[in-house]
Amino acid sequence: MTQLERPVTQIIHSPLTRAKETARIVAEAIKLPLIQDERLMEMDFGIYDSQPIPTTAFQLTRPNFTYRFPEGESVLDMAARLYPLLAECRESDETILLVCHNAVMRTIHTYFEDMTNQQYFDFNVPNTGLMQYEFN
Repeated sequence: MTQLERPVTQIIHSPLTRAKETARIVAEAIKLPLIQDERLMEMDFGIYDSQPIPTTAFQLTRPNFTYRFPEGESVLDMAARLYPLLAECRESDETILLVCHNAVMRTIHTYFEDMTNQQYFDFNVPNTGLMQYEFN
């Protein structure tokens, strides 16, 4: 496992299977309990969820942060559910590991760094990748 500057004291994870399983593996290795939080769910792409190849319509609307996918959510909707969680983390004395998904990681990154729309959509964290942030 990647070494962090400070040891993790709390693990919060998405309820989706891959994130939950990854969190379980880490929790067993470092002997910590798990906390599940719905706010860490992957972005709801609505009718585009689980599509093997994004359609042209999906690609054209994707850079518009206010566009809500049919039966889904917008990037701003996702930020509205994630930012309160990050504010809670900021107020905590814990060193927290959030186990989540790529679109969620992109949005978390915007909490700490300014990004253009293109930078946002180019930002990618590989599966089981690790990003480390500190609150000022």
